[in-house]
Amino acid sequence: MKKILETDVLLVCTLVILCLGIFKISRLENEQRAMKEEISHKDSIIQVLQDEADAFEDILQEREMEVRHWGMKYDSIKELR
Repeated sequence: MKKILETDVLLVCTLVILCLGIFKISRLENEQRAMKEEISHKDSIIQVLQDEADAFEDILQEREMEVRHWGMKYDSIKELR
């Protein structure tokens, strides 16, 4: 009878440890899923910001060409005087 009691206690302890492990793994998987979603969201924000930076760079180049054009016009008018 004593041997059965020890076996039952060991089985119950093993079951408790197994359940705790399953809960821990489940929690870690949920955290991992949340972090993957956050990373995906931040990657999309980074892509949007990169696209905006590229657009602003194009606008800046256009403005620089316009300034260069008007500068050359101004210089040519100044030379004529």
